[in-house]
Amino acid sequence: MIKRVFYIFIILTIGALVFSQSFKQVLGNNTQSANDTHSGFVDFPDPLDRKVRLAAMRALTHFPDLQKTQIDFIVDNSITNCIMQAQPKMNFLFKSKDSREYKIKIRSIIGWEDDTLYLKNFSNDVIEGWFAHELGHVMDYRNRSNWDMVKFGTRYVLSESFMKKAEQSADHFAVESGCGDHLVCMKEFILANERLPESYRQKIIDIYPSPSEILELTKAGKDDESNGQNL
Repeated sequence: MIKRVFYIFIILTIGALVFSQSFKQVLGNNTQSANDTHSGFVDFPDPLDRKVRLAAMRALTHFPDLQKTQIDFIVDNSITNCIMQAQPKMNFLFKSKDSREYKIKIRSIIGWEDDTLYLKNFSNDVIEGWFAHELGHVMDYRNRSNWDMVKFGTRYVLSESFMKKAEQSADHFAVESGCGDHLVCMKEFILANERLPESYRQKIIDIYPSPSEILELTKAGKDDESNGQNL
């Protein structure tokens, strides 16, 4: 009798493992269908809303240079003064810059004083614009040595002028990747949303390129492409 129960337990365990693997494959196909043109190593946490996942994947398709870059998208509602945050993983000092891994922290529940906003309720273009900006940071990081990354992090914290250059650089990378219109949507949403704190909106004005500056960069890029085609 005990032997029979043991065999039944083994059979049920194997069946459960096979089913769970099949379910994971189906779930992956449903939630990451926008990954068709991106062959990189991307990891999403289960709590991240499907709409937000797909916005991230659409943004990634604009960055073919990141196809072989490990990027983990992590829900972290404890981050402050921002909605998303791109960083190298802590083990970057022990890796070459070509094998460096990154994480993008995502604040899915945005609580300001007595008000609460949810990232999943923002428009697709706004969410995609946020991801494009963070992926612009990753593009910037990947060109830097490990020692340069250490200096970058120190100067970013200590110098507002350096922070401004870093944020402008991220937006430039995003515009060059074809995400200018999404950046404009994101910035206009922030500046017009009175539910966001005045201090946060003022930070966007002081540190980041304005919507009009992004439009100028986008137009200049399109003009360059047009001139190149006419040569």
